[in-house]
Amino acid sequence: MATRWLDSSTLSVTELRWNGAIFEEPAAQQMWEELPPGLRMIAITELAAGNHARNILRNVRRGIVLLAFSGRPLAATPARPDLRVHTAHAHGNYCYEGTFCTFEDVNSACFLAFDDAHTLTPSNPSLQPTCYGWLRQPPSAGGLKR
Repeated sequence: MATRWLDSSTLSVTELRWNGAIFEEPAAQQMWEELPPGLRMIAITELAAGNHARNILRNVRRGIVLLAFSGRPLAATPARPDLRVHTAHAHGNYCYEGTFCTFEDVNSACFLAFDDAHTLTPSNPSLQPTCYGWLRQPPSAGGLKR
């Protein structure tokens, strides 16, 4: 598991290991416990269905936690008044290119994000998954031309 700051206000944990009850990385487990119970229940259903949790982050400035899955939702989306589903980008909803949708808990502004596996192409290794969508990474030093 890798824990790192993405910027001055966002701590991210990748390479998550879920053992059926908790995340094995303490920082990831702490963030998991900060997710609202409704989002945790949806996430547990997704994990049980085989969706892979690939990243969890905390944005300290906004006071939110986001858990990202590597695929589209596998379970039915619950109809709840405290759950907003985003399928297109709008400011602050974490639904960027490469994200199929996000589920937002309207009371806490915490999210579950679901990647669109169809966006990843092995022929384009410059696209790397992040909780902010698919961001173009700079070429390696060996690929830079002078």
